[in-house]
Amino acid sequence: AFPRAFPETGKPAFSFSGLKTSLRYQLEKMSDGEVETAFPDLCASYQAAVVDALARKTRQFLSRGEWKSLGLSGGVANNNQLQAAFEKLANRSGVPFFRALPRHTGDNAAMIAFAAYMDPGGCREGAVPLDPAWELA
Repeated sequence: AFPRAFPETGKPAFSFSGLKTSLRYQLEKMSDGEVETAFPDLCASYQAAVVDALARKTRQFLSRGEWKSLGLSGGVANNNQLQAAFEKLANRSGVPFFRALPRHTGDNAAMIAFAAYMDPGGCREGAVPLDPAWELA
């Protein structure tokens, strides 16, 4: 039973810090064996809390009627629960739902690893030539 954020209506910012802290305290109360046994349930419960928070904030903005569509992109777009929640929100709000295809979503860890490979010295200016027009394979 992880907490759900109750973001302030009308403001786009909110935090997962209370959720992260509650997970930490929950894990500290459990033995290694208990964590191993409960791991799937912990993950599912944590995911549900994150999806609920994102859906609640998105619903607040969709309810204004100012938006013509709802989109989901980035690595998080591959999460089936979030996809389903956002698609449901879009349908209820009468707007089309668009999500990035998996081949168009990046893995932040992979991108960071690539940057480290290209610049093993650590972010020297100009060490990695960047071109915003590069095509994704």
